[in-house]
Order: sequence, then structure tokens, then C-alpha cells
Amino acid sequence: MRVLITLLLLFSSIVFANGNSGMSKTQILNLISEYKQAPISETGYAAVKKIINFAENSKDVLVEVTPETTPWLTHDKVSDPIKGLLLGAYVVGNIEPQLMFNEKKPQHCSGATEVARVVKLIIRPNATAEIRLIEQLNKASLKRYDCSKEKQNQALNSAE
Repeated sequence: MRVLITLLLLFSSIVFANGNSGMSKTQILNLISEYKQAPISETGYAAVKKIINFAENSKDVLVEVTPETTPWLTHDKVSDPIKGLLLGAYVVGNIEPQLMFNEKKPQHCSGATEVARVVKLIIRPNATAEIRLIEQLNKASLKRYDCSKEKQNQALNSAE
């Protein structure tokens, strides 16, 4: 994960979607479900590692990681472990609707919403200022891309 973050910091815009992945969409959706139950756990870490690998290698999903979509990723006051955790959340949130709707299109709003959910789960001494900063940066990103909750709920309800 540290290598991935280092690479992301070297480039201002990264797009995942290179080749084939060894896992099916159903398997990845099951991993996403597993991850969402406990993103900050050994099970969550193992699941997100496979999910990120899928996102990097699958032709079925597209994830754009830029300073605008993930402003906390390049911020020097956010620690590398937190960046890695949030990047995983962003990728999970981003690809889940793509797989559900069979639509290869970056889903920033879903990614940023998952980041917001995971930020609330972080328990770390002296992390209050860092978490507040992440929340502010993520909120600005949600606003920039007009990620209202109504839009999110409409998209998810239409999948049922």
C-alpha cells in the first residue's frame, strides 16, 4: 500500500483501468460487502487489497485519482497510513456502483461518500485535527462535484 501511495503522490492524475483481473464482478462485490462491514480491521485490509488490485487491473471499472477528487492524498498534514486507508475507501466507493450498474465511469461522489464514512470510524489518539482537516477537504470535494445525498439515494434506488 505504501508503494501505491508513493506512486500516487508522484503523479497529479492517475487513472486505474489497465487490463484483466482474475476476480469476477460478483466476487469483488462480495469483497466490498465484507470490507464495508469492518473497513478498519485485518479482514477489511485484506479485502481492500484485493479490491484495489482488481481496480488497477480490470477493464470493467475506471477510477480517477487526482488532487481534486482526493485532496487529502497530497496534503502533508495527513499521515501516510490514513492516506492509504482513505484511498482504499475511495476506490471501494468508486467501483461499487460501476459494478452494480455495469457502467464504466468514475464515481467520485460514491468514493468521497465512502471516505466520509470511514473517516468517522477512525479512532486514533491525537487525530482530531487531522480528521477535521480530512472532513473539510472531502466536504469541499463532495461540494465541487455536486454530490448531494438525494443524487446518491436516487442512483442506488434505481439499481433495485
